[in-house]
Amino acid sequence: MKKTISNIKIYSKEKYKNNNLIIKKTKLTWMEYYELAKTYYNHYGNLNIIAKFKTINGINYDENGFPLGTWIITQRQKRKNDSKLTDKQIELLDKINMRWDNIDRMSEWMKKYNLAKTYYEHHGNLEIPFDFKTKDGINFDNDGFSLGTWIIAQRQVRKGNYNSKITDEQINLLDKIDMRWDKIDTIGIWMKRYDLAKTYYKHHGNLEIPYDFKTVNGYDFDENGFGLGTWLHTQRLTYRDKNSKLTDEQINLLNEIGMRWDNITSNERWMKNYNLIKNYYDYNGNLSIPIDFKTKNGINYDEDGYYLRNWIHNQRQALLGNNSIILTKEQIKLLKKIGISHENADILPQWLKKYELAKTYYNHYGNLEIPYDFKTTNGIDRDENGIAIGYWIANQRHALKNKYHYRITDKQINLLNEIGMRWDNIDRMSEWMQKYNLAKAYYEYYKNLEIPTRFKTTNGINYDKNGIALGNWIMTQRLAYQGNSNNKITDKQIELLNEINMRWNNMESIDKWMQKYNLAKAYYEHYHNLDIPYNFKTKNGIDYTENGFALGTWLNNQRQAYKGNSNQKITDKQISLLEKIAINWFSNNKFEKEEITPENLQRKNIEIKNRLYSLLSKYEDSYLPSKEELNNNFNNELSPNKK
Repeated sequence: MKKTISNIKIYSKEKYKNNNLIIKKTKLTWMEYYELAKTYYNHYGNLNIIAKFKTINGINYDENGFPLGTWIITQRQKRKNDSKLTDKQIELLDKINMRWDNIDRMSEWMKKYNLAKTYYEHHGNLEIPFDFKTKDGINFDNDGFSLGTWIIAQRQVRKGNYNSKITDEQINLLDKIDMRWDKIDTIGIWMKRYDLAKTYYKHHGNLEIPYDFKTVNGYDFDENGFGLGTWLHTQRLTYRDKNSKLTDEQINLLNEIGMRWDNITSNERWMKNYNLIKNYYDYNGNLSIPIDFKTKNGINYDEDGYYLRNWIHNQRQALLGNNSIILTKEQIKLLKKIGISHENADILPQWLKKYELAKTYYNHYGNLEIPYDFKTTNGIDRDENGIAIGYWIANQRHALKNKYHYRITDKQINLLNEIGMRWDNIDRMSEWMQKYNLAKAYYEYYKNLEIPTRFKTTNGINYDKNGIALGNWIMTQRLAYQGNSNNKITDKQIELLNEINMRWNNMESIDKWMQKYNLAKAYYEHYHNLDIPYNFKTKNGIDYTENGFALGTWLNNQRQAYKGNSNQKITDKQISLLEKIAINWFSNNKFEKEEITPENLQRKNIEIKNRLYSLLSKYEDSYLPSKEELNNNFNNELSPNKK
């Protein structure tokens, strides 16, 4: 015979009080998983969660967290099988834009769409050459995806010329990046772009337009403008194609404004630009050139000067073979002198800037054991306004392990190896101490460790979106202490955390819990019930306030804790206080019929304990009921007919 709650025998108040239950949270309820998914959706704006994604807070990946990605996939499978998902559950998932069908196809389509979106944001249009291939949506790459062909295919699919289908949502997404669906006046569009090139020529005296130059008026750079440099490059490629679609008239018009059809820039012009770059490099010690920096001498900003950053970009692409520029051996040698080579051409300047700081640190100190919160502007001295190079080094290690979505190339790994990078066997205690010191700084400043889960910091006091997730780390220590994660915590670590008043259980302080309880009490005294809507927020317990405390959610959390459905614990005192304001723990008594299984045993133990306390608290302290009376009354409490 299977046990149910109704036939569990309770023998005495004393025996119950001596029954210590040790609960380890290894599984979540459906609603708890849903809340994680909802948090993910609110943060990222979608539910495109990879299958391997695990989390504790619904935002950050945590190897020891709950498998949210797998759970999302399971919900789709359950609905496809017409089983095990209730209408209410489907309704809740629909509220956070759950995609039920063709998930893999949509995911694949979105990857290609994002390349098209990147192209549009960079070039200002979707006039993508038919043979254009790319890996990043900006630069041509012969091994990349055929983006030009894909754009044409979307037009054909919408016209019904393919067996494929295109959804209204996909059409809307393409419309947002100015997709052209029908035939247009190509001559008229070509002339508009030609006029921009003509304006550039009149203003600058040449057509040596940087590849990533964008403009609205033809002579000023504008990030939101038309990609004139790309368009001019396309005209050269089209001209050299034996099946060229350039008309004689178009060729003549371009010739009139000094169009250069060949691949090679003159050495004299190249050297002039190179010398500007070299001046910048010699003066600043790096090539991290601001996007809007213009100059005539390579050092000072000049509104009428030249965009150095564009030229640098073109040289990097030339080294990679991604544009029409052909560099001589001498030019390649000169570029190498200022830190641009085949080996690092595909590495972002921002990464190289931080690498150079790390290299300077290594040359000065002889190691890369950089404190996590170390910031610097010269690689040697600590500067609070500098770059967080210690944090950056840690991210490179994470990238090698494919954590946190960071990526690192073989070239970057080799460069770091040259300056003694240590990838493995990290001194975990040292890393733990860095985070502990941040927690200690927080405690000494705020006098508590009630750290919000999303709080990130580099100094332990101020929020910094690029810092370490200190709130998440504190929560991880509690889970390790409770045995609810694969992480381990030593006696020494527990001792250190105790020194800064770490709360291991009942993570809300009593004071904070009472503040929220008093809001619920105010609601009860005003409305004479606790039927608080889930999304009700308030500052006084009576009136709804959008920026107030989420009282409805808090009350639901107390019910879940009472039922054993969360990591949060509820004390006997808290149960008693809530019952004084007539809390209804259950919407019905369906739990009375629930069978006890190995899967729900821990949860049911907590629920039974709390429900028993609710019954025992109704007796006077001087009166101890008989076991028969106690059992009868407890069974009455569980009765579905109980009013």
